[in-house]
Amino acid sequence: MASLVRTASGSFTLDGALTVELSPAAPREMPLLPNVPARWGGYALTLLSAPDGEGLSLRALLPDETLRVLPCDAGSFLTLAGANGARSVKRLCLDRRIPPSVRDTLPAFYVNGRLAAVWPLGADISFSPTQGGERCFIRVSPAQDFCTLHGDASPC
Repeated sequence: MASLVRTASGSFTLDGALTVELSPAAPREMPLLPNVPARWGGYALTLLSAPDGEGLSLRALLPDETLRVLPCDAGSFLTLAGANGARSVKRLCLDRRIPPSVRDTLPAFYVNGRLAAVWPLGADISFSPTQGGERCFIRVSPAQDFCTLHGDASPC
């Protein structure tokens, strides 16, 4: 049963009384490299130097900083522009009516181990670009776009 819980998605009922909903298995941590499209879970992600399509803007990365994408941690906190302090990712998702099964598959972007942004919630103000300052842009699109553009033979 433990292996079923770790790998399955969907829902099932135990003893006719308890229904368990399982999220799809979360993708593994991976680095995002400039101008290298990457497929991560249900998303196609590309780190760019300028906005292009839907995505998130961050301040420019410093030479010693790395950007990684990981599964979203509901207990992490973001301080979004215009907010009164930090809020948990769980609370931000609840406010936007994002169900836990979707929340658990959202890409979270970390710079040197610090949470910088979660798609589609936004970027933490400590990683937001300044007016007129250099920035990087993470383009986020459905994984089907990645498959179409790059001829990925795996199921999308």
